[in-house]
Amino acid sequence: MVTERRESGASTIPDQVTADLGSESWAVRKEAMQTLGGILLKDSMPAVADAAAQHLDRLAGDEKWEVRNAVAAALQHLLHRDFDRIIAKLIEDPNGFVRRSAAQTLQRRRQVAEHAGSELEGLLREVNHLRSRYSHELADKALRIGRTYYQVMAAGTAHDILNVLTALKQSLRSLEKLLPPRTSAKRKWEPLIENARRRCTIIEHIAGDLKTFADRTPSEFHRENVLEMVKEALSIIEDRFRNDPTAPKVKKEIVVDDRLTIDAPRVRLVPALTNVIKNSYESFSKRGVLAITARVNEKDLVLDITDNGCGMADEVRMTAFMPGTSTKKGKPGRTDNTGMGLAIASEVIKEKCGGDIRIDSTEGRGTRVTIIMPITRRAEGGE
Repeated sequence: MVTERRESGASTIPDQVTADLGSESWAVRKEAMQTLGGILLKDSMPAVADAAAQHLDRLAGDEKWEVRNAVAAALQHLLHRDFDRIIAKLIEDPNGFVRRSAAQTLQRRRQVAEHAGSELEGLLREVNHLRSRYSHELADKALRIGRTYYQVMAAGTAHDILNVLTALKQSLRSLEKLLPPRTSAKRKWEPLIENARRRCTIIEHIAGDLKTFADRTPSEFHRENVLEMVKEALSIIEDRFRNDPTAPKVKKEIVVDDRLTIDAPRVRLVPALTNVIKNSYESFSKRGVLAITARVNEKDLVLDITDNGCGMADEVRMTAFMPGTSTKKGKPGRTDNTGMGLAIASEVIKEKCGGDIRIDSTEGRGTRVTIIMPITRRAEGGE
């Protein structure tokens, strides 16, 4: 009976708590916010999260720091798309206690994400158990079901993000036009707009990667020169790091026959190679060596991309191709890392090109990514 009431939408925030959140007394608002945090801890139904998010968003700008501090604490239990936007306000709050509470909330959320990563490793071990005990076909089908489910979700999420982003960018343009006639000095508001633009760029990276991963349209295959595609991917990476003062000095060793060609969807394969090479660049501290070699093995092209960077621990390597996993997200200078790069590369090479991609890595010594693709392929899904 309880399940039926919740599914019908009866689960919501009690009227008294809602009233207290709008009280004229800051002490009452603070206590109600603490109560709301307890509700969110026990009830994650969408209707509750939607209503709570509105209160949290409003009171994140409360005049009393004690109330904003309670918001920062309650926010750790909010499972809602508005979490990032609300926590961003509190991380930059003028009050040190509020900023500290917001930082603690972010830390707890990261710990939850790390726990989820451990659960993911457990699921992958179960898939490998299916592979060894039953069949490769069954294990691959389980992975394909999970990947397809994620693609459907990612497509919808990317669409929603881009819709909101379009409106946000338009608002920024309108705001920039309205501000100059006003009395505020340009040096005060211009950095704020530039900061908002940078954050829009980060959102674009996230939505773009989700959209690319979810793209299920058929690929167009043409005869392509392998060396040209490798050089194009390298050029994209070099352009990306060109104006980065922290970019490493990379020695490149390319051994690819300039006559080697394969049937491939260039528009998809070059970005996939770019994602792999980008990981190598980001694995270097100040300098490193990147080696790219190609050889033909019967009917397949074997492409090795090897670096002497920081390498990967075994638990990281196990989940490297899973969407959203990254050891670099949130690190300084790595704001465009969405954890989708290798997932996209794997999707393109396996599902679009009918090939395979493998990682051999030792922490502290380097990584080798091996890409295997058929040289001749008439159309997507068939030799």
